[in-house]
Amino acid sequence: MRRSYCRCFGLIGILLVGQGGASAVPVFDLLPDVTTNPAYLLDTEVRDDIQEGRVFLTLSNATPNIGDGPLEVYGVAPKDHGDESTQPVMQRIYRSDGSSYDVEAGVFVYHPTHEHTHLANWARYRLREVLEGDGVGPVVAKSEKTSFCLLDSIVYDDSLPGVPGFPVYVTCDVGTQGISVGYQDLYDKSLPDQWIDITGVPDGTYWLESEVDPANHIIEKDEGNNTARVKVIIDLEDPDPGPNPQGIIAALLTLLQRIVEFLRMLFGRG
Repeated sequence: MRRSYCRCFGLIGILLVGQGGASAVPVFDLLPDVTTNPAYLLDTEVRDDIQEGRVFLTLSNATPNIGDGPLEVYGVAPKDHGDESTQPVMQRIYRSDGSSYDVEAGVFVYHPTHEHTHLANWARYRLREVLEGDGVGPVVAKSEKTSFCLLDSIVYDDSLPGVPGFPVYVTCDVGTQGISVGYQDLYDKSLPDQWIDITGVPDGTYWLESEVDPANHIIEKDEGNNTARVKVIIDLEDPDPGPNPQGIIAALLTLLQRIVEFLRMLFGRG
């Protein structure tokens, strides 16, 4: 009798465990996936008035988030390495059950010419030779490590799951910056450091290449789609390629962002 009693409860236990395992909902990370939008790379201009004796290729650049969750970063206080111009950064990763966790993600740096805080080493720009058959050749010029203030500048794809109806990340402070799903951060060619020094580069056709998060500080869904490139013509006789619709949008959004930042500073909000 006792043996049958034990067998009965053993069977019930197996059934309960099986039911519990079948009904459990898997929990997964809602990772961002940051890419480079090639359309804005076409907005370029050759300039010789930035620094005496030097020639620069200025360019616009946009970095969309096409992932499952937002890219969100925030500064860590206090500054613990003696450099008052930088601050450690954490990336907040949201999960499908509503929880989240944080990981290290580089540093914030105060950008004096922009008068706000940027995530360091966010983009890298390169000019490459065009080989036969449109092959990608060696680098002939490149930018320094370019920092960005991460914002929801403009909608990129409102059909993606999880796209918010309004911009979420709109300030350039150390509290929180980011790029929502379906939005892109946009930097216009008129901004400081949006350039490659091409002094001494011969006229011709080149690949202009932009890589987002080149040091892989950010955890994201796909690390293989961070680079985009377009063909550009370097012509010192005719340096301005003319108006570009993407460039006009970039300039207007940059102006709007500057107005918003000024109003937040004026009224003490942010």
